[in-house]
Amino acid sequence: MSDPSEPRREGGVSDALLDELLRAAAADRAPLPPGVAEDVERFIAGRCRRRRRTLAGLAAAAAVVLFACCWWAKRSLDPGAPGVRSPRPVPAVARSASAPVAEVTVSAGADTIAVPVRQGHPTVTIYRLYAAVGPPRPERR
Repeated sequence: MSDPSEPRREGGVSDALLDELLRAAAADRAPLPPGVAEDVERFIAGRCRRRRRTLAGLAAAAAVVLFACCWWAKRSLDPGAPGVRSPRPVPAVARSASAPVAEVTVSAGADTIAVPVRQGHPTVTIYRLYAAVGPPRPERR
């Protein structure tokens, strides 16, 4: 009943019966129940699909946030945007005319400050225009 190469254990009949049952169970492995492998594959595939959907949603949200930030930055820094005050001076560029112009008059509104900039040419004056910032004026009634 027992193999002489195995170490001998001291014990009763119940230990010998237990050893015999363990040897029989190790020799005759039961196959997996039907459908277990398919269930595991389905579980893994579903988890991968959920992970892909989550990552795609996060990527779409990041793209929307990036687009909104770029739009906001461009709108706030673009001096030509309507209704937005410029945080920096806006240089006015004159178009070249076919005939030389002797004098040009530029009128600035009450909410604009014009500051002359000295140049090397005696007949050329460049003005930098700034948006005037101050306390709001009371409305007339």
